[in-house]
Amino acid sequence: MDTNSTSAGSGSHGQGRSGNSLRCVTEVITATHHFEVPDFSLLDGIGIGKSVSSSTFRVGGCDWNFRLYPDGFMPTEGEAAVVFLYFCIFVKEQRL
Repeated sequence: MDTNSTSAGSGSHGQGRSGNSLRCVTEVITATHHFEVPDFSLLDGIGIGKSVSSSTFRVGGCDWNFRLYPDGFMPTEGEAAVVFLYFCIFVKEQRL
């Protein structure tokens, strides 16, 4: 058996092992989602850790949404508004 031979195995997410190296191939997907908050000032004072969510949208077979925390996410952050992108669930794409 040749000890220098390469054996390419395929794993999930495009990973393959060849010799002593590991390669991960990623796919680039570009998408847009419009999340509008009318009358933002009305959300002032809803409380730290309370959020308003965008609608859920699908990109790359995964569900996502944005969550806006108008009064901040944690007390240590002060009262600065923050927005997070949340991964909701992985949805396996079905091919016909």
